[in-house]
Amino acid sequence: MQRWSVGFPRKFGSLCVAFHGVQGTDAETVHNSGFIPWLSEAIHLPSGPDVVDHAWFVDQNGLYTHVVATYWVE
Repeated sequence: MQRWSVGFPRKFGSLCVAFHGVQGTDAETVHNSGFIPWLSEAIHLPSGPDVVDHAWFVDQNGLYTHVVATYWVE
């Protein structure tokens, strides 16, 4: 089982989490897709998330999978 963890401020009022992902035949295909530039631009907007985590793996079908978890903390 794959697990992730992320650090947050000690106290916060609310939390919003969004997951974004893309799959391709290999890492090069995924990195050459529009996903990485789009996400990079979005997370750097003034309203972008406070915390960003990236994870990648090859699934049981042999597809390279890149998942990005974004967190907004109030």
